[in-house]
Amino acid sequence: MMMMVMMMMTKAAAMPKGAGQSRHSARTHRKSSDGAAVETVPLQLDPSALVPPRHGRPLQNVSVSPWTYK
Repeated sequence: MMMMVMMMMTKAAAMPKGAGQSRHSARTHRKSSDGAAVETVPLQLDPSALVPPRHGRPLQNVSVSPWTYK
Protein backbone atom coordinates (compact mmCIF):
# COMPACT_ATOMS: atom_id res chain seq x y z
CA MET A 1 0.00 0.00 0.00
CA MET A 2 1.35 3.43 -0.90
CA MET A 3 0.69 6.34 1.44
CA MET A 4 1.05 10.00 0.59
CA VAL A 5 1.69 12.71 3.15
CA MET A 6 1.26 16.42 2.57
CA MET A 7 3.33 18.66 4.81
CA MET A 8 3.45 22.43 5.14
CA MET A 9 6.36 24.59 6.28
CA THR A 10 7.29 28.23 6.47
CA LYS A 11 9.38 29.86 3.76
CA ALA A 12 12.32 30.15 6.15
CA ALA A 13 12.19 26.42 6.89
CA ALA A 14 12.09 25.58 3.17
CA MET A 15 15.20 27.60 2.35
CA PRO A 16 18.45 25.63 1.86
CA LYS A 17 20.84 25.70 4.78
CA GLY A 18 24.48 26.76 4.66
CA ALA A 19 27.31 24.25 4.21
CA GLY A 20 28.07 24.00 7.92
CA GLN A 21 24.46 23.47 8.95
CA SER A 22 23.60 20.46 6.82
CA ARG A 23 24.21 17.83 9.52
CA HIS A 24 21.23 16.46 11.41
CA SER A 25 20.97 17.38 15.04
CA ALA A 26 19.94 14.97 17.80
CA ARG A 27 18.12 17.80 19.59
CA THR A 28 14.33 17.76 19.39
CA HIS A 29 13.73 21.26 20.82
CA ARG A 30 15.46 24.24 19.27
CA LYS A 31 14.92 27.87 18.34
CA SER A 32 14.40 28.97 14.75
CA SER A 33 16.18 31.95 13.24
CA ASP A 34 13.20 34.21 14.04
CA GLY A 35 13.20 33.19 17.73
CA ALA A 36 10.12 30.93 17.66
CA ALA A 37 10.43 27.58 19.43
CA VAL A 38 10.41 24.59 17.08
CA GLU A 39 9.56 21.08 18.22
CA THR A 40 10.25 18.08 15.99
CA VAL A 41 8.01 15.05 16.48
CA PRO A 42 7.98 11.73 14.61
CA LEU A 43 5.21 11.27 12.06
CA GLN A 44 3.03 8.23 12.81
CA LEU A 45 0.40 7.11 10.31
CA ASP A 46 -2.32 4.63 11.15
CA PRO A 47 -3.25 2.73 7.94
CA SER A 48 -6.59 1.70 9.44
CA ALA A 49 -7.58 5.38 9.76
CA LEU A 50 -7.10 5.99 6.02
CA VAL A 51 -10.25 5.35 4.01
CA PRO A 52 -9.85 4.70 0.27
CA PRO A 53 -12.26 6.50 -2.07
CA ARG A 54 -15.44 4.53 -2.74
CA HIS A 55 -15.46 5.20 -6.47
CA GLY A 56 -13.41 7.17 -8.91
CA ARG A 57 -14.16 8.59 -12.30
CA PRO A 58 -12.48 6.49 -15.02
CA LEU A 59 -9.80 8.44 -16.89
CA GLN A 60 -10.04 6.97 -20.36
CA ASN A 61 -9.62 9.47 -23.19
CA VAL A 62 -11.75 12.18 -21.62
CA SER A 63 -10.82 15.50 -20.13
CA VAL A 64 -10.16 15.61 -16.38
CA SER A 65 -11.49 19.17 -16.31
CA PRO A 66 -14.73 19.88 -14.42
CA TRP A 67 -15.98 21.65 -17.57
CA THR A 68 -17.08 19.52 -20.48
CA TYR A 69 -15.73 19.98 -23.97
CA LYS A 70 -17.97 19.12 -26.91
